[in-house]
Amino acid sequence: MQKAPAKMRIGMLGAAAIAHEALVKPARRRDDVTLVAVAARDFDKAKNYAAEYGFQEAVDGYDALIARDDIDLIYNPLIPSRHMDLSCAAMRAGKHVLVEKPFALNIEQTKQMLDCARETGQHLIEAFHHRYHPLFAHLLELIQAGKFGTIKRFRAQFDVPIPQAQSPFRHQLDLGGGALMDLGCYPVHWAQTLLKHPLKLQRANARLTPRGVDEEISAQFTSGDTEVELGCNMADEVNEVAYLQLDGTKGRLFVQNPIAPHSGHFIETEIDGVHRKYTLGGNTTYDYQLDATIQAIRSDTPALTGGEDSRVTMQLMQDIYEAVGIDRRFSS
Repeated sequence: MQKAPAKMRIGMLGAAAIAHEALVKPARRRDDVTLVAVAARDFDKAKNYAAEYGFQEAVDGYDALIARDDIDLIYNPLIPSRHMDLSCAAMRAGKHVLVEKPFALNIEQTKQMLDCARETGQHLIEAFHHRYHPLFAHLLELIQAGKFGTIKRFRAQFDVPIPQAQSPFRHQLDLGGGALMDLGCYPVHWAQTLLKHPLKLQRANARLTPRGVDEEISAQFTSGDTEVELGCNMADEVNEVAYLQLDGTKGRLFVQNPIAPHSGHFIETEIDGVHRKYTLGGNTTYDYQLDATIQAIRSDTPALTGGEDSRVTMQLMQDIYEAVGIDRRFSS
């Protein structure tokens, strides 16, 4: 792996809506990053995106962008079915990759991507942006210091209405759709990040669309002696919610909006009978994520997300899918 240049040169696959918040804004707030090029299936769309958001140029096709020698880091926010092939192609071309969640379509693809990262020596980082915000460092500090005692119950939920007309791929299994893949991956990641012992699935339930896509999922795990319940829902009529909570022998914790605390959140604790409700300041989760990505590349050290973290997340998700009778073992 070559030494990273003083100014990180970034290319992007696809003109995804999420990229403006997830990459463009954080990059434009830094002076050590250059938005070099963006590629899309529609070259005109790529040209319009480049002009609107400050990329130096547009590229006609994903392969052409990957082949460029003036890019160090590629951001892949495409649909999950294009995560494995294009991320591996980018790493083989000598690029580091920041890939959106969910990491891949299944555990087999996840393992192939991680093998590719090891073989090429490139960094492959999963864009679980919440993990880089000070909120999660704060929660880990409280838990590891034993402030809540022994954790007996953990609950996390993420619901967002996602109509099919608004996002067709999220209603198609072979493209990476489903509530668990798009939403439930977050509660799974919150639990595996914050709890001491590995998660073991006990049971799971799903409500499916007529096309067999999971519209709602609930899953019960154990983590040592902790009972864990995780859920997600993308039905048209659902209200948007995102929270996690835990109950321990010495206290309780509730966090409103752990996924994007920069857009409004609060932390509520009761420790040894003392109640407190507060927030944490800071930048956006995406600012922290980009900074962590650049620092990992420059120091050649693993990021917090990716590697074994991604493997565990995907294995837990596949366990849930198998429990509810959904086969995600598409050809890889």
